[in-house]
Amino acid sequence: MHDSDDPPARTPDDSDPDGPEERADDAETEHLRDVFVEATGTETATTDQEADRGSLLDDGTVDGAVTGIVAEMRDTLGFETGLDDGTLATVVRRFHAGDDDADIAATVGVPETAVVRARFDLHLLRDDDTDPALLAAVEAGREVDADPEAVARAEGVARAHRRASRVSERFRAAFEERLTDADLEGRVIGDARADGLREAAEDINPEVDLSF
Repeated sequence: MHDSDDPPARTPDDSDPDGPEERADDAETEHLRDVFVEATGTETATTDQEADRGSLLDDGTVDGAVTGIVAEMRDTLGFETGLDDGTLATVVRRFHAGDDDADIAATVGVPETAVVRARFDLHLLRDDDTDPALLAAVEAGREVDADPEAVARAEGVARAHRRASRVSERFRAAFEERLTDADLEGRVIGDARADGLREAAEDINPEVDLSF
């Protein structure tokens, strides 16, 4: 018989909200949360790698770098296009993203012909911009019997080739390098996050609540 002032002895049926199992689960949840934050850089339990890539390509650092290259190009060579540097930077980014001229025109809100003119100023050429035989004739200075619009387009391509050659293709290479680096960085970040989440998932106790 014990003193009445002593606390009653606990029985196996007594509930313990902070028992060893609950404390272990809490510790595991905290560990997995730390792994998630380290892997994703966010405490939000959702991720969209494609959105991450888009935000990387559109952020101030990349956009500013491309706009800076455009501005230097304008100062060095001059442009025929009337589009401003910011719009031209968008043309560069969307061209490297794989958009066709119609999609780029819709994005920046100008006619498709304005996009083509801008591309030529920026030394951004497509394989199907003109017929190779017509281009060769124009570059050689030969008279050709062809549609005037096709001839004018071939002349634009030839002029872009000459202008790019005079600067050793350095502006085109600068665009490609900057945007390729950004794309690679986006893929590395996405892969790292995916790997981190995969490792965390492998350690998950299915009974642990991960809603945080």
